[in-house]
Amino acid sequence: MITSSLNKNSEHIFVLAEIGINHDGSVTKAKELIDASIEAGADGVKFQYIIPEKLVNPVIFDEGICKENPVINIFKKYQLNESQFIEIAEYCQKRGTQFLCTAFDETGLDFIDGLTTAHKIASGDITHIPLLKKAGSKKKPVILSTGMADIHIIRQAVNAIKDGGGREIILLHCVSCYPPEDNELNLRSITSIINEFGYPTGFSDHSTGITAAIAAYALGARFIEKHVTLNSKDPGADHAMSIEMPDFEIMIKELRRMEKMMGSGVKKPCPREIEISRGAFRGVYAARNIKKGTVFNEKDFILVRPASRFKPADIYTIIGKTVLRDIAEGEPLREGDF
Repeated sequence: MITSSLNKNSEHIFVLAEIGINHDGSVTKAKELIDASIEAGADGVKFQYIIPEKLVNPVIFDEGICKENPVINIFKKYQLNESQFIEIAEYCQKRGTQFLCTAFDETGLDFIDGLTTAHKIASGDITHIPLLKKAGSKKKPVILSTGMADIHIIRQAVNAIKDGGGREIILLHCVSCYPPEDNELNLRSITSIINEFGYPTGFSDHSTGITAAIAAYALGARFIEKHVTLNSKDPGADHAMSIEMPDFEIMIKELRRMEKMMGSGVKKPCPREIEISRGAFRGVYAARNIKKGTVFNEKDFILVRPASRFKPADIYTIIGKTVLRDIAEGEPLREGDF
């Protein structure tokens, strides 16, 4: 659950399949992507509820001439209506996975609030203070991507969410390049965000492959968002920068392995090591036949495997003690021998 990612001490990582607009305007394809994401092991799926006219200016002015903004047609092409989003959300519920959706305006956020378990705010809206306050007012977890932002901008955004009444916040390190180069990822920012804000922190991963997500977990990310597609060669705005399902499944399996690998952080032997230590650690044995009444000296001991009742460090308390029985060469020292 998302709430488990809100526990900063949890080792569980919430993996979100960002379907976005890779449904290409088809509910059928959206369901196929949901099914494939669940099969790959994702904890939830996310879409984008876009009202094109509320996201981009419908017109642009070029040398004083008013023209239609071609970007708006891209969003219109892949737009789903409210009833279609309701159908998708109900399908997610039926399949037992969490439905999340990014809203890009206050009207859309009001609609999505009835369907989603948390509100996701895109990096491009990290300066949209009214939208951030509105998201906070919904009293659900707010997941905020921080692409293109520095600490100052993030702090303003967090304060806006809190001003609206939001208390549960997840901050996602993000680099808003599609895809970013390795030297642009700056994954240590995850640690910086954790130290600066103290909120559960994750990674909205636009990079190619799975390596960055694994590294992000090691740095403290407990929420990973990754764009997914059925075919990265499909025509469309986001397919080329999305991961295909076989690789997405591998990424999730490796993250689940990481959960197990990280452990509690308390340095102590695991149960199997305790058993192994009996053969690997050294014990205290008689270096020669020792007669009763002898006073132990350092030449009376041999420190070899396996472990015995006494540890090598114990010889410093045994030296100078009187032997109480005959001890054969190679015999381990026991309680009552001195």
